[in-house]
Amino acid sequence: MKSAAEKCLEEIGWGKYQNFLFICGCEAIGIGVGASMLIPLIIVELTDISNASKGLLATVMNLGMLIGSWYFGKKADQGGRISYFRQSSYILLLGLTILFLSNTYLAFLAALFFIGCGFGSDNALINSLLIESIPASGRKSLAWLLGSINVSNCAIFVIAAVVEVFKVTFISDWRLVAGIFIIIRVIFIYLRNFLEEGPVFLCKQGKNEEMKKVLKKIADMNGMKDFDPELLEIVEKLPASGPAISDLFKVPLSSITFKLIPLFFFTFLGFQGIIMFLPKIIVTETKLQKFTLIAFLQIIGLLGRFLAAKLIDTNLGRKYTTVLSQFLLAATAFGFAFANGFMQNLIVNFVFSISLSMMMAAQNVISAESYPPFNRSLSIGVLMSVGSVGGMLSSVILGAFIDNFGVSIAMIYSSSVFVLAGMVASRLKETREVHKQS
Repeated sequence: MKSAAEKCLEEIGWGKYQNFLFICGCEAIGIGVGASMLIPLIIVELTDISNASKGLLATVMNLGMLIGSWYFGKKADQGGRISYFRQSSYILLLGLTILFLSNTYLAFLAALFFIGCGFGSDNALINSLLIESIPASGRKSLAWLLGSINVSNCAIFVIAAVVEVFKVTFISDWRLVAGIFIIIRVIFIYLRNFLEEGPVFLCKQGKNEEMKKVLKKIADMNGMKDFDPELLEIVEKLPASGPAISDLFKVPLSSITFKLIPLFFFTFLGFQGIIMFLPKIIVTETKLQKFTLIAFLQIIGLLGRFLAAKLIDTNLGRKYTTVLSQFLLAATAFGFAFANGFMQNLIVNFVFSISLSMMMAAQNVISAESYPPFNRSLSIGVLMSVGSVGGMLSSVILGAFIDNFGVSIAMIYSSSVFVLAGMVASRLKETREVHKQS
C-alpha cells in the first residue's frame, strides 16, 4: 500500500527537483567510482612492486568502503539521509586531496582509504534518498544513475590518452584527474545544501509537518505552485531506537538478506580485480591504444545501462536481468583468458563492458527495492560492506594469480566466481510487481 508521501510524489511527478537530485547522485557515484579507476593508472607507474602489492591499493579502498557504507548507512536510518549525505561529501574530498599530493606508496594507501570511505557512504545514502524522493514510476532511474560511472571512467581514460599523445610530463594523468575531481566535488558540496530529506522517509518517521514542507518545496520547484499535500492517513512512527543490523537477519527480511549478501560478495570478488588490472589484462601494441580502447568501452557500457533500464520492466524483471548479466560476465571473463590481438580483445571487452553495466544497474534496483524505508540505508550499507570484503580479496587474489599462474588462469578463476554469483541471483525474489504496487 502506498504511503501518503508516495501518493503525493506520484501526483507531483518527475520534475526539476528530481533532475537536480539525480545530477547530485550522478556526481556522488561518478566521482567515487572514477576515483577508484585512477588505481589502474597509478599501477602503471608503480613498476617496482609486485602485482599482489598493487592489488593492496584496491583492498585498502574497499576497506574504506566497508567502514563508510556500514557506519553512514546505519546513522542515516536513524537520523535521516540528507544530513549524513552532506557530511560524507567531505570524506571523499579529503581522500582526493591526499591523492593529488601523494608521491609514496603509503600516501596512496591513505588516500584510497578515505576515497573508499567517502564513496561507500555516498553510495549507501544516495540510493535511499533517490528512491524516497521520486515517484514509483521513475525508479528505473536507479539503473541510469550508474551511467555516471561510464561517463566518469571514459573521461579519465580520454585524459590519460591526451596526456600520452602530447607527452605531458609536468603532471601525471591520474594527478590531473584527481585535481579536476576536487574542483567538481567542491562545487557539489555546495549544491547538496539545496537538497531535501526524502518525503517517504519522513512519512515513515511520522514527521508529517516536515514532510508537508518538503513536498511543497518539491512541488514548487517542479512548477506546481498551487499544490497542497493533504496528508489524511495515519502514518506509522518508527521506534525511537532506530534500525538494528539484527533486524536484517530476522523474519521477514532474513530470506532477502541471506541471498543478497553472497550475491554482493561474489559480484565484487569477480569484477573488482578485473577492473583494477584491466590495463594489464588488455593486450594492445601501445599504451595510447590501450587507453583509447578502455575509454571507448566505458561509453559502450552506457548501452548496458539502457538495456537494464528496459529489461527490468519486462518479463525478465530485476531478478533475471541480474542473472543473465552475471552469466554473460562469466563467459566474457573466460574469453579474456584466450583473447589475443586487438580485435579479439575489442569483442571480449565490448561484451564485458555491457554485461558489467547491465548487472550493476539491475542489481542496484533489486537490492534497493527489497528493503523497506525503515532500514533501507542500513541494508544497502551492509550489502556494500560485504561487497567491499569481496572487493578487498578480489584484487589481492587476482594479483597473486597473475603473478604465479598468468592472466589466463586468473581469468578462468574470475569466470567461476561470476557463475557462483549468477546461481545465487537465481534465488532472489523478484521486486517488479512489488514496485508496481508501491
